[in-house]
Amino acid sequence: MQEPIKAKSLDDLGDVIVTVTIRRPDNKRVDVELRALSEPEVTDIRHSIDWPDLPPVKDYDGKGNPIRNYDDKDYRKRVGDTNLLFAQKCLLAMIQIDIPGETESDKLKELKKKMGQYALSQLIRAIDKINNIEEKDIDNVVSSFRPARNGHTPAHGAAGLDDEPVGELAEARED
Repeated sequence: MQEPIKAKSLDDLGDVIVTVTIRRPDNKRVDVELRALSEPEVTDIRHSIDWPDLPPVKDYDGKGNPIRNYDDKDYRKRVGDTNLLFAQKCLLAMIQIDIPGETESDKLKELKKKMGQYALSQLIRAIDKINNIEEKDIDNVVSSFRPARNGHTPAHGAAGLDDEPVGELAEARED
């Protein structure tokens, strides 16, 4: 297990590059470097998206208050599409690979066109673990980190997920 460092500045709590190993359908492993996002970056991404309106009303309670139909097919599709866009924008901000395109929209089109679903699924699970870690998961994630091959922060070497494929890590941790 990696020895903890003592935070001496906010730099120790900021930019961290995490190496995630994903598995391709041909069983080859691919290391992908992702940069953990700051809270303002995540907030900016959230604010850049038009989130769905409330679902339709399915009924009213005894006081005349609407009861929303969160199971509405169209509403669920809009929420799913919006969540996917949020994940894709986070991935675009985090991935340490040059993606062709002049604008964010161009780069998102390129990402959607060229990245396989297998890679997208595994990387979305990884970005969720990196940016939205819950206290109950901290021990599992901390024990899975390993030093990256090259340092990216001034205070210490970057950290990376162990070399198990992300999909296997996600399945093991969801129990």
